[in-house]
Order: sequence, then structure tokens, then C-alpha cells
Amino acid sequence: MKIIRAVAMTVVLVGLMVGNVFAQETVFKPQGSAFVSGIAYHNDGNFAGPMVDISVSNVTGKTIECKITILDDDGNDMSSMGSIVRGGMNSYTVVKSGTGSFSLPPHATRKFTMEYSSAVKYMLGQAIVQWSSDDPNLARALTASVVQAGSASPLNGGQPF
Repeated sequence: MKIIRAVAMTVVLVGLMVGNVFAQETVFKPQGSAFVSGIAYHNDGNFAGPMVDISVSNVTGKTIECKITILDDDGNDMSSMGSIVRGGMNSYTVVKSGTGSFSLPPHATRKFTMEYSSAVKYMLGQAIVQWSSDDPNLARALTASVVQAGSASPLNGGQPF
């Protein structure tokens, strides 16, 4: 009887541990970040602006994982309204849409642009630019700037973060 109970408990514990391993999702663990206050967006049907653009450049020789989160005035994540773009021959090329998460190759630049939306008329908020790397010793990896209403402002005083 004790052996059957011990085997049953072992099976239950192994099942719980295996279930826990499969239930875990990958969590983005940033090594660096910068905060952007004063994000403003409006679309009244006739005029839309200012559009939100955040340019990010990788200053390292390694691929960097980036995450740009746009929060509205109530703290809701609005990043799904964005696209990651890169330069192209006649216009920008969309690299990824509906997310602020992307891989940034060594010495490359990408832009997060928040698309016009009929669902969102007015929004005030903030943005958080985060990065991570496979190299735990990397301390600074990105430079970035935000463009709103045609005016660019460097993040972190233009210094890598």
C-alpha cells in the first residue's frame, strides 16, 4: 500500500512539474530601457496627427532584441497599432506589423511607427523602449529618437542606453 501511494505521489509530482514547464512562456527580460513621455496622437476623421515614430539604432556588433511599448492615458498597451519598418527603394518596407517586438541586426536602424486608426480618436501616453541580448555583459546597445509633429527628440540625451 505504501509503495502504491509513493508511486502515485511521484506520478502526480512529475505531472505537475512537466505541466509547469510547458505552461511557462518566454518573458522579455530587458537589459536596458528608455522612457518617452508626452506621446500624443489624434485622428478626427479629417486630419490625423501627430503620428508617433520612434527610430532605434543598434550600436553593437550583435543582434539585439527590442521591445517598444506604447501606453495610452489609462496605461493600456497600444503597441498593436504599430509597425516596424526599414528603408526601401521608394518607400518604407514593413518588417513586422501589430507589435513592438523585433530583432535588430548589428549596426542596423528600424523605426516603430504608430498607424492611424479609426478606432482611436485621441490618445495621450508614454512609450518604453527596451532591449535585451544574449550577451549578459553588454551594458549599452541602442540609441533612439522620437519624432512627433515633425520634430525629433533624442532619447537619453542621444547617448546609448
